[in-house]
Amino acid sequence: MPTALIIGGTTGIGRATALALRRCGFDVAVTGRNPDSIAAARRELPEEVLVIRCDARSLSETDAMIETVRERFGTLDALFLNAGVSRPAAIADVTEASFDDQVDINFKGQYFTLQKALPLLRDGASVILTVGAGVSRGIAGEA
Repeated sequence: MPTALIIGGTTGIGRATALALRRCGFDVAVTGRNPDSIAAARRELPEEVLVIRCDARSLSETDAMIETVRERFGTLDALFLNAGVSRPAAIADVTEASFDDQVDINFKGQYFTLQKALPLLRDGASVILTVGAGVSRGIAGEA
């Protein structure tokens, strides 16, 4: 059976993708960090979907999550890097802490999750990255 890991899979696009892949016969694991979203995903996703608490900003949590996926699936056919946040603010209002937090989730977390998942990816596996609308048009407060 094909396998997929969806980072940021407990809500929105990630959760919808988990449902679609499960309907297509995939074994699926999803991650999230918000306790309420994790609980909702456990209630609303099929019980076969592995729901893992993992904060994309934390390399140690990412290591543990990858080990859980390796133990459960062995290998991956798809990795969907979907975790991300948007906290709109004018440039003058962005603090170093808020900047670092967004970079840690939206870039660092995705980069190191891919790095740590590489050994699990089968030949021909797919890696999908979600990007925001800001790559094609300007959005106020999204500096």
